[in-house]
Amino acid sequence: MACGHVARDDTAWDSAATDSASGDSASENSASENSAVRDGAARDGAVMSAVCGELPRAGETVLVGPSAGPHFAKSYWFRVSAVRPSSETGWVYLDGIDPLTGDTAERSLFVRVEGLVIRR
Repeated sequence: MACGHVARDDTAWDSAATDSASGDSASENSASENSAVRDGAARDGAVMSAVCGELPRAGETVLVGPSAGPHFAKSYWFRVSAVRPSSETGWVYLDGIDPLTGDTAERSLFVRVEGLVIRR
């Protein structure tokens, strides 16, 4: 997925919704929630901005996928609560939650900064 401005009907946002929703029994709910998140940020044909290669800030939502690390098979949204440094150059730990599952348990992800897509 390229960074820059992303229109409301861009297939990259749609494929993230499909990827994050597949494989569980609540896939219809997840897909509709993901569409609501996506559509809410780009209401009435507005343009969303996606930023790559920058550190996310607390409260931002990032798209984490295979470009963020080989341990991510599918892309999904992640709401960041904290960013912690790593001893590996170009990699950080993101603390946060998956906003689409309703799970409130916070988790840490080890990610490559260049592979993150930040929704702003």
